[in-house]
Amino acid sequence: YVAWDQAYSKMGVSLPGWGNAISWYNSAKNAGYEVGSEPKNNSIVVFSGSGGYGHVAFVNSFDSEYLYTTEGGRESYKVDEYGNYIQDENGNYIREAYNGTGFCESCKQDRNSSLIIGYIYLDNVPKKIETTKPSTTKTTTTTKAKSNNNYLSNLKISDLDIEFNKETLTYEKEVENNIDKIEISATSEDKLSKIEGLGTFDLNEGENIFNIKVIAENNEERIYTVVITRKYLPTTIEIPTIENTESTNQKKVNKDIIKYIIYSLSIIGIIVIIFITIHAMKKRN
Repeated sequence: YVAWDQAYSKMGVSLPGWGNAISWYNSAKNAGYEVGSEPKNNSIVVFSGSGGYGHVAFVNSFDSEYLYTTEGGRESYKVDEYGNYIQDENGNYIREAYNGTGFCESCKQDRNSSLIIGYIYLDNVPKKIETTKPSTTKTTTTTKAKSNNNYLSNLKISDLDIEFNKETLTYEKEVENNIDKIEISATSEDKLSKIEGLGTFDLNEGENIFNIKVIAENNEERIYTVVITRKYLPTTIEIPTIENTESTNQKKVNKDIIKYIIYSLSIIGIIVIIFITIHAMKKRN
């Protein structure tokens, strides 16, 4: 309605009632209005918008980047001072309405945006046109429910062979000690869902646990768990040779016996020599 009122109050043009804003460009073209893709002062810019309604604004002026407009009822994503979309505590993008004249930072619109359908020029309008003000009531449309699909369509763990099933939530594999890194990649069934926990990771010896979280469009979560067991590096242990105690003791006894025998024989030999000597001396006498 604001765009219609600006065309009437500034240009004296009473536009027909063309319904939702998204239809204005083609309706104007079919009604004989001059339209185009380049902005002009005192024209109407038509946006595709969202929700199927579209959006229109009256162009006061423009520069190499932006349009400076008067508009009302516009709803778009809220951005910060750096142009980043702002989310609420649940991760949903915040949308806000804007009404007024000038360049709106929170509903920033590049003049070359793909959202622009075109411009309706008001310099030379056709004669004998319908002059019904547009309705301010939007046509009711059905809002599509957000998807709850939080399944993976595939899961890959480096070059390891796994039998993936989207209903199976835990996968266990054992690898050799020389494998110290693992890469986990995956794809979700629903393109609107998000995946956390992918990438390349270091492996410690023993058990390593990795969680892959799939977050559906409606924020419902599903967690797949990957357990990688890296084998420990084998170590060489020197085991000292332990002699049998009984065998050692026996060898010691045998040595002692031999020593005693030799000692006894030596004594006996000495006694025999002494006896022979004494006997020989007696014979001489």
